[in-house]
Amino acid sequence: MKLCKLPDLEDWANPDFLRVLDDLQLGFGRREVHRKHWEFVQAILGLEQLGCLNEMALALGVGAGREHPMYYLANRIAKVHATDIYGVGDFATTDAFPDMLLWPEKYAPFPYREDRLVVQYMDGCDLKYPTGSFDIAFSFSSIEHFGSHERSGRAMQEMARVLRPGGTAVVTTEVVLNRMSHPEFFLPDEIDRYLVRPSGLRLVEPIDFTISRQLVDKPVDLSRDFTGIYPHVVLKAGAVVFTSILMFLQKPPV
Repeated sequence: MKLCKLPDLEDWANPDFLRVLDDLQLGFGRREVHRKHWEFVQAILGLEQLGCLNEMALALGVGAGREHPMYYLANRIAKVHATDIYGVGDFATTDAFPDMLLWPEKYAPFPYREDRLVVQYMDGCDLKYPTGSFDIAFSFSSIEHFGSHERSGRAMQEMARVLRPGGTAVVTTEVVLNRMSHPEFFLPDEIDRYLVRPSGLRLVEPIDFTISRQLVDKPVDLSRDFTGIYPHVVLKAGAVVFTSILMFLQKPPV
C-alpha cells in the first residue's frame, strides 16, 4: 500500500480499508465515499504497515478535536495524548468542544480504554512536552487552519521536536489541484517548502499525486447545497479545487 498519496476510489475496494472503516464506526459507514473517512482509515493502515501500533507506543494528536482515531488508538497502544484549543476558535462549537477536556467519553463512538486517553488544551504551534516524548504524532486536516502557511510549518516543527528519534508523524492537509493559490490550502510544491523541509522529518516515500480524472472533473461545489453528494472527495471552494493529502514522515535516528 502506498503511504504518501491522495485519495482515490480504488482505496475503498481494499478489504483492509473496509475493515478499519467498520472498526471506526464513522456514521456513514461504507455507503458514502468521503475524504475525511479516507484520512482516518489510511492513517491507521499506514501506522499498521510501518509497525507503529503496539502496547508500548505513545501517541500525540495535534488539533485532535473529537476525532474517532484517538479513541481507536487508545485501544491499540499504551497512551494517546489528544490536544487542541478546546473551547476556543472557529471549531469550538463543532469539533473542539470545551467539555472534551472533562468528559472525552461523552463523544466516544465506541467503548475504549479510558485510562489510555488524555485530553489537553494546547496550541499545536507550542506543544508543552519535552523533546522526544512520543513514538507517533498525528494531525488530520488541522494544521492548515493555524493562521498561515508559516504557522503550519511551525506545527510540523513542533511535532518533529516531540517525536523520539525514529518516530513517525502522520499528517493530512488540503492540497490544491488546479494551481490556484489559497491562504490555507497548499499547492503541490508548497507541501515540501512549508511542511516537509521545515520539519526536518523525512517522507517515508515520495508523494504520489495521482488522482482519478472522474473525481477532478466533478468536484463537490461547497457554495451550493452539497448535502448527500458523493463521492465527497474532490471539492471546490470558489475557484479552488482541492482534496486531501496524506503524508507519513519519520524522524531520523540519532
